[in-house]
Amino acid sequence: MNYSEVFSRAWAYVRRHKILWLFGLLAGSAMMGAPDRGFQYRFGSHDMNFPNWTFPHAWGNQMRQFFEQVPGWTWVLFAAGVVALVTLLVVIRLFASTFGRAGVIQGAVLAEAEGTTERLKFKQIYQGFKPHFWKLVLLRMLTWVAGFLVALIVALPLILFTIGTLGLGLLCLVPFLILLIPVMLVVQAFLNNISIAVIDESLKLIDAVSRAWQVTLDNFGHMLAVTLLLGIIRLVVMLVMMLPLILVAMPVMLAYSAKAAQWQTAGIVIAIVLGVLWILGMALVFAIASAFEVTTQTLTFRALKNARKPKAAVTQAIQVTPLNPAPEDIQTNAPNAEQHTTD
Repeated sequence: MNYSEVFSRAWAYVRRHKILWLFGLLAGSAMMGAPDRGFQYRFGSHDMNFPNWTFPHAWGNQMRQFFEQVPGWTWVLFAAGVVALVTLLVVIRLFASTFGRAGVIQGAVLAEAEGTTERLKFKQIYQGFKPHFWKLVLLRMLTWVAGFLVALIVALPLILFTIGTLGLGLLCLVPFLILLIPVMLVVQAFLNNISIAVIDESLKLIDAVSRAWQVTLDNFGHMLAVTLLLGIIRLVVMLVMMLPLILVAMPVMLAYSAKAAQWQTAGIVIAIVLGVLWILGMALVFAIASAFEVTTQTLTFRALKNARKPKAAVTQAIQVTPLNPAPEDIQTNAPNAEQHTTD
């Protein structure tokens, strides 16, 4: 397998067909793992010279009285609302990510199969993966459930083992966990190949699982290498996108250290503007990176699915024995016999 060719073709498709950026943004693959926390700095009393930014001590007492006066059923409703909101966000995330990933896979298949110079359209891509969408949604749900069960089964013995050995058992598990890294990478590639097989070969879900298992198992090394390279690219992209946070944080730090209210306001406004620009830029970069990742996985699957040469058919030669030539007297008398019959 030519890795440079696969990666270069994937980048060429993503760069030309910019509709894949939209699907990549919706796909929200592992590259969209934006940090839960941004820049954090713990300021002390010596850092803040502006008195209006300090809260009075009575503020804490007022908050405590407020929570004590709220009825208990209000907190029950609040908790139920939070659970409902989280559930809604999870469902939206499920459908959006499945829709986006299917769009990138279908776009890569169309760009690879047609070889056309025309840009792909949203409707063209959507019509291509529409018959397979619900199969992919079911696949994502089954993957989540299976992942939760496996994590639960693995975590409980590890916790008990750690408690029983007072934490020393974790040192013995370090080599085992290191050996699990390539296995997990190949499992990730296998799960990705299932969705690719569903769209690329229009297979049923059970047939796609079998097909993805065959391709992944026959090309274990190639799948591991591609997944590892994509992981390195993902890490580099995330590190590069974290660097602009320093520029966003600098106006905030200057605003805290400034004594004039005008400079504090200006610093906060600049920080907000830079923060919005950083979020938009990060979304764009992650959309392109996500589209590139899924496109590379699709092209890898298509390049490797037929890489295994079928066994040569065994052909048996049939020996044909030539007929013996006719005797000379028969060959000589044949015209005479025909003449006699005519007379």
